[in-house]
Amino acid sequence: MDGLEKLRRQIDRIDQVIVTALGERMELMEPIAKVKKEEGIPVFAEKRDRDILRRAKDIAKEYRLDQRFVQNIYKLIFEEAKRLQQKHLEEMD
Repeated sequence: MDGLEKLRRQIDRIDQVIVTALGERMELMEPIAKVKKEEGIPVFAEKRDRDILRRAKDIAKEYRLDQRFVQNIYKLIFEEAKRLQQKHLEEMD
């Protein structure tokens, strides 16, 4: 196996981890929606999103990642999480 192929296999392994983690995160949206409904908490939690984003940016610094890059990724994650929570809430009605 040449050097490039070995590096590509490492990327493939990391991609598996990323998508698996996203899937696990999104699977939590149904139980989160249920708790939010029971406790009368709105889907959008601005402070929580800010806290998550701040932590993600701190981690990004450790890996010398562009913080705007990480922010853009998290904006998409937040949008999908809210979409799924809203969908689950509508299904509960």
